[in-house]
Amino acid sequence: LEKLSGYESALAPRAVRVDRAITPTAPARAEPLLRGTETLLVVEDEEPLRKGICKFLRTLGYRVLAANSAEEALSMANDEERVDLLLTDVIMPGMNGRELSQALRGMRPELRVIYVSGYTDDAVLRSGIHAQRDGFLQKPFALSHLAREVRDILDWSEPKHVDETKVTFH
Repeated sequence: LEKLSGYESALAPRAVRVDRAITPTAPARAEPLLRGTETLLVVEDEEPLRKGICKFLRTLGYRVLAANSAEEALSMANDEERVDLLLTDVIMPGMNGRELSQALRGMRPELRVIYVSGYTDDAVLRSGIHAQRDGFLQKPFALSHLAREVRDILDWSEPKHVDETKVTFH
């Protein structure tokens, strides 16, 4: 056995004692990527990332609008009849993602939002991202996570208020 600084090398062969039979398991199946036809507005100032995200979302059937700044996104949203979801970077030059979502929700209160950030500290949380109907993705993220988050946020519905004075039990 090869020794490195007093530890066995991970590359060295070893004998393993098995006290019980090992039953092979079926390989985990990948979930199919969830598709949609909604209109998504993607706002990302890093061009390669923006292009990759948009290309992927289009392969899932979404209608995707791409903007490189919050200002461009506001202009595009004004020209569109419908925008179902905003996918925005949190930290961008000029207007940030939270400010952009507030401005767009002024025009479209039903707008769903997913914030994307590479920052791991609590600055993202302090910037006001906390609504139940909003999503968050930490960069880097897997495309399968992006697909799941988009579908989850689009499908989320407000809990219905139940007037307990009108509830009857049988």
